[in-house]
Amino acid sequence: METSALFYTALPVLLGDRAVAGRLAAEIHGRHGKAAHWFGSGFHPLLALYAERHPLPLAFTPENDTVQLTQLKDFAKQVRHSGGLLCLIPCGDAAKSFVERNGRELSEYYLILSCPEKGVDPLASLLHDS
Repeated sequence: METSALFYTALPVLLGDRAVAGRLAAEIHGRHGKAAHWFGSGFHPLLALYAERHPLPLAFTPENDTVQLTQLKDFAKQVRHSGGLLCLIPCGDAAKSFVERNGRELSEYYLILSCPEKGVDPLASLLHDS
């Protein structure tokens, strides 16, 4: 099986819960040597090591969706020229609900992946051509 070209251009973008995102950032870096981008609030030591932080000062509630969407779309527009495939991975229930509410708009900029269970490769679906 050959490694998919999608994998090589994947740029993981983690959204939400800092503990889950920290674990995923460490797993992605350990398995693939890729740094992630994280949109959320607070601090986690694994995120400091393995992700570039993009603060989201507001909670993931429907009344804050416009602000969150603007930040995510602005980031996507900034990195679009790099040729990378932006892979959005919601971390935690609040981020998952946000993505469910706004998936259609986000899918214009991001490939939306599911947050995997602990120990499962977050980028596994991109690794191999069918």
